Amino acid sequence: MPHFLHTHQAGHIQTDQLVCAGKNRFLKPAAIVFASFLAANIPNKAIAGRTDSLRKVLQTASVADTTRAQALLGMAWEYKNKNTNSDSIRHYSDAALKLSTRISYARGEALAQMYEGIADVLDQNYEKAQANLMKAWAVMGKQPPSKDVNELLHNIGLVYYMQTKFPEAIAYFERSKKAAKDIGNDSRVARAYFYLGDIYNDMGNYAASLKEYLGALKIYETLGATNSASNCYTNIATLYAQLKEFDKAREYVDKSLQSFEKSTNPQEVYQNYANVGFVYSLMEDYPKALDLFNKGLRLTDSMGDEYWNTVFLTNIAEIYTTTKQPAKALAAYEVVLKRQKTVPDVNFVLAAHSGMGRILFQQGKKKEGVAHMQDALKLMQETGQKKLIMETSAELANMYEATGDYKKALELSHTYQRYKDSLFNADNERKIQKIQYDHDLEKKQLQIQELKKTRDIQASFTQKLQIALGVLIVSKVLLITMLVLFYRKKRSEKRAKEKVQGQKEQLQLQASRLEELNHFKDKTFSVLSHDLRGPINSITAAIQMLNNKQLTAEEYEILKPDINNQLSTLNLLLDNVLMWARSYMQETKASDPAPTDIVQLIGSNLSLLGETAERKQITLSGTSGAPVMAFCDGGQINIVLRNLIMNALKFTAAGGSVSVQCSKVADTVRITVTDTGVGMDAEQLENLFNAKDGRNTYGTEGERGIGLGLLLCHEFVRVNDGTIEVQSEKGKGSTFVVTLPAA
Repeated sequence: MPHFLHTHQAGHIQTDQLVCAGKNRFLKPAAIVFASFLAANIPNKAIAGRTDSLRKVLQTASVADTTRAQALLGMAWEYKNKNTNSDSIRHYSDAALKLSTRISYARGEALAQMYEGIADVLDQNYEKAQANLMKAWAVMGKQPPSKDVNELLHNIGLVYYMQTKFPEAIAYFERSKKAAKDIGNDSRVARAYFYLGDIYNDMGNYAASLKEYLGALKIYETLGATNSASNCYTNIATLYAQLKEFDKAREYVDKSLQSFEKSTNPQEVYQNYANVGFVYSLMEDYPKALDLFNKGLRLTDSMGDEYWNTVFLTNIAEIYTTTKQPAKALAAYEVVLKRQKTVPDVNFVLAAHSGMGRILFQQGKKKEGVAHMQDALKLMQETGQKKLIMETSAELANMYEATGDYKKALELSHTYQRYKDSLFNADNERKIQKIQYDHDLEKKQLQIQELKKTRDIQASFTQKLQIALGVLIVSKVLLITMLVLFYRKKRSEKRAKEKVQGQKEQLQLQASRLEELNHFKDKTFSVLSHDLRGPINSITAAIQMLNNKQLTAEEYEILKPDINNQLSTLNLLLDNVLMWARSYMQETKASDPAPTDIVQLIGSNLSLLGETAERKQITLSGTSGAPVMAFCDGGQINIVLRNLIMNALKFTAAGGSVSVQCSKVADTVRITVTDTGVGMDAEQLENLFNAKDGRNTYGTEGERGIGLGLLLCHEFVRVNDGTIEVQSEKGKGSTFVVTLPAA
């Protein structure tokens, strides 16, 4: 199956990406063309005029040092805009850096470091580029939003993107977007939207990608930026083609072609050839795709652009493979492989290896074909391209089976199945996600309503009570729905196992598991019936008193904290039950592991629970500052943190403290939640994570619990390949220690 190279555009943006036309499988890009840093739409005449003016400043002997440094930086900027090589940029940035350092001109040092980073990108030395850009950020990060700050954030995001570090790239582009909004620069806001669309596209998150592209398109159309809007059309067309919505794809392709027909910039023209050709290849219109790729090949050859020439050559080889012209395809692939040193992009290499491997195997050269496919699989594993790893593993398994090597065929079949399980979710998972989304939306709406100022205290109180009742009712319905889904899923699993496996031991194990869960469910319902009925009866009584005008505004203010506290506790209880049921419906697998900033999760939970801590007169503190990245399911670990902090607050008396800290230790992330509360004895510690333990617990103010929160913490940490430990002594407090894999 062919893997077409696809390029994204946004004015001067080019992002390379491998795609399987047969199944819409995206691979992470290995690099971004370094011209992404350069402003392609500035007229050369205008640049030349500014360059002459800056040279005159530099030739003036009496000019102040700060002005001279600014002129040197201006020259570096102009050469960057000319799409020139790194030497010219570095010549002026080096001089600006030395002068700025000597006169202690901090802004000049930071900008010079940024241009050094841009020169490094032109040399494709991305690690050095990142180091120089972060040196610049150490200075500019302390300054208020400005064009310089926005540009630096944008360039840092680009370098992370070039290294396929998508979470970090997303974080910096989001910060770049915010900085652009703060300074009122709509063009740069649109630029950030577009790059975020590129990243989400490369990650295979098409819904998020389309949302970002449309955000950019709206701004570009408002600004009258025709070329940039046209690039949005092209990438949106690509998304629709990948989703097999070809009518929509053709609509946006036509808009893009109409705009670029008027372009006089050769680089824009051949980049558009690549993108539109890619869309045609997705629609299996290979003659049109091949015509555009050949036009791009000839144009890039005349321009001396070897990188883009290789893009077109690789795509042409894929079309020859698809249209069963193996000799032409092999010839093109061999040229691509010979360019590894001059065009060091891993995507070209793995596309060539996989293409040649299939052709040679089909031609009977099985050993050579398998060797090429193994090389391709190794590169895919090194760059973490899961979808291609899955499909290439399946192909290699078939190849080894055909050659009689059944051991390797079995190993690769297991690899295929493992990646398939991690990439595709069942219908029940999608339903659960929809229910959870609706539940979260209801909670957000309640929070918004609670934050609004009202003129009439009595009306506001009545409205909040009604919303609270609505949320409780909806939550109860959701809980019942989740349990029904849980029952249906378990029943379906049992029937499937009876048909396929028919093994008595498996049935006994499943029966034991269901018995344990039913026992815990019965216990949960018995406590929920009490914990839900009490607050609901209290709220109902308050409404009746309000209707009878037995409550005054002053009495409402006294009751309000208690009511809000009851609602927060009930919400956490319902969240725990929902997440507990969801985890077992997914067979206790982490649903969406990804690089996650633990510091950000700690901060959000400290903000959420600050009011509870303040009410109980407890000091609540935690880690802040630079991100600490763990590879985990962010939603599940967020629930873990919230339960551990709530548990610590529950068992800590007034005047005590709760501290939440995290740090990176070797290849793990260590999270500690420490309190000065009542502590636990040996028997309590032994049964802490035991679902069969039927004892209830009570907090320092009589708060009741069933142990579901800690059981959920234990399960979520385990399925995220982590550990949870407890250190506690009666009367001296407790420390919960969670370790997770580092990202």
